[in-house]
Amino acid sequence: MLVLPVVALFSRRGAVLFLPIGVALLVIASAIDGGHRPLRDSADRIAGSAGVLAAAFGFGWAAVSLLWVPDPSLSGERFLGLLASAGLGVAGYLALPDRMRAANLYLVPVGAACAAIAVVLTWLVLPRMAEPEAEGQSLLRGLAAVALLTWPSIAWLRSRNRDLAAAGLVVVIALGTLLGPEPAISAAFAAGALAYVVVALAPTVGLAAVRVILPAIVLLSPALPFILSPVAPLMPDGGAFAGALHAWNALVASEPARLVTGHGFGAFIQARVGQVLPPGTPDTPLVQIWYDLGAVGALAVAAAIWAGLRGAATSYAPLLPGVVGAFTAAFSLACAGVGSGQAWWPASLAVLVLAFVGIQRGQFRTRRPKLRDLGRP
Repeated sequence: MLVLPVVALFSRRGAVLFLPIGVALLVIASAIDGGHRPLRDSADRIAGSAGVLAAAFGFGWAAVSLLWVPDPSLSGERFLGLLASAGLGVAGYLALPDRMRAANLYLVPVGAACAAIAVVLTWLVLPRMAEPEAEGQSLLRGLAAVALLTWPSIAWLRSRNRDLAAAGLVVVIALGTLLGPEPAISAAFAAGALAYVVVALAPTVGLAAVRVILPAIVLLSPALPFILSPVAPLMPDGGAFAGALHAWNALVASEPARLVTGHGFGAFIQARVGQVLPPGTPDTPLVQIWYDLGAVGALAVAAAIWAGLRGAATSYAPLLPGVVGAFTAAFSLACAGVGSGQAWWPASLAVLVLAFVGIQRGQFRTRRPKLRDLGRP
């Protein structure tokens, strides 16, 4: 939590390397001190989660779809990598202590703040490093990780009544995303901030709105070319936007039957590399899900989002604004194509989940007795 956000700014494999290292340390520590929850209780909790079951069904459908993907070996490697990230997340969840110390949890906002400050200093001292692909380096991956870890950091600080520190952290990270090379990250951060504020002010209404909007976008994405075509001329880059909508429309209309089953997990990346997609096809998970897994996979993803947010409302009630802000920011980054098909993206999401689980387990409080009460029987 402390080192990963900074390392991810300058290394494309930062999250991929530090996730297994961190989980291995957690597992070793839990084996030594036995502070984790009973494995049976944790397994029952996972098995009883509707969001986890929907995600498991999606993984199962992706595995089945490897039977009809054009190149099963290449897609199989990607699927195993995705499965490994999910498995590491589950192992970390099982190994986390039943009660987390506050001193450990403060590392989450400290790590996010250090990464944001590193972005600002890099922009001031080495501006070439802040260019999208200067010298093979890019701050995009690290900024995406920072934009995600902002929300567990804010949730933890607010839960400890550190409102001034939380506000300062938001300002620093907002400045870092604005100075970064990718406007989509600052837009995703703003979307997460909007969701956070709405849910904090009106928890029931805000949560209901997010639970409807995000799954609806996933399910209605094949219809987006028809819905958004009237506003394409009004966009800043209207020609490119209209071209992307036209390409997505052509992709949908070319093989309507594939909208049910999809072309198989990883087929979109293979088609993009082979240049068989219509020119201008948007490279976002919304298109990939429908192209690879069809309506079945889209329903699984939508159900996982809907049920996951419902479960968060009961299990993470004090942290709910932060959870919804993280959900919205991650969804916005995915829609913008950030991390599409790359191993660091699921690894970063696993770290995000572990951060929230740890913070939820650090919500217990002990109350010190007042001095005048010590002498009472």
